[in-house]
Amino acid sequence: MHSEIVSKKFVTSASEMNRRKRAFTTLIVSFFIVLCMSSYDILLIIPEIAYISLISLALMLLLFLILTVKLLNKQKFLVINISGEILKRQFDGDLDCYDLKDVNSIRIKRTVKNNIREILIGFSQGKRVAVNGLDMMELFGNELRVNSPKYATVKNVKEFIDYDHPLFYVVLGIFIGGAIALLLRFMKDISAEGLLFFDLFVALLTFFTGVVFIFVKPITSRYGNTKIKSDYSWGILMILTSVYFVGRKFL
Repeated sequence: MHSEIVSKKFVTSASEMNRRKRAFTTLIVSFFIVLCMSSYDILLIIPEIAYISLISLALMLLLFLILTVKLLNKQKFLVINISGEILKRQFDGDLDCYDLKDVNSIRIKRTVKNNIREILIGFSQGKRVAVNGLDMMELFGNELRVNSPKYATVKNVKEFIDYDHPLFYVVLGIFIGGAIALLLRFMKDISAEGLLFFDLFVALLTFFTGVVFIFVKPITSRYGNTKIKSDYSWGILMILTSVYFVGRKFL
């Protein structure tokens, strides 16, 4: 007689999605306030342009926040099933199936409180699947290890910063806002040669970010194979942007 295969179902944690919404909102608000306060004297040089710039930035940040919240709301429909040696991930109307016999590595990232933040699953074909935000991450990790090959390497990594602390994103927003304000002051007095090196640095950074999207595929690994077009689109856009930064200086 064949033993019956029991399917284990895992869904998204509503409390974790709400925490991410609060964290991202805090980051956006603190960043905007600190940026305005740190660079007000520069902005007052040309008040008309300053007001337009601030309103445009506020609208862009608001749009970014709305899109992020929309994505987090959509993630509550994520469902993962482990049925024997098959892992099924259903998200946004798409179903992806993975054979756990092909797993060769499992990387478990833990918070400072030793809770599982994310599990990155590596397959023998080079494919990677990232799983996070589930309601029972520990149970999912146990089921994954039990149904994966014995030779699959398991690596535990612990965060050294408490990213879940309410004040972390306030401090991060202050740091980013202050850093951009300092950059604005630096750009105000920069020479033509310095501006050239800055443009080249931005172009190089943008180019390598685009390469990461094309080859590492961070969106696909988290949201399924049907999102591969998003990785390619962002990658190509960033590479073209880097070409623009270089081209406007030398062409």
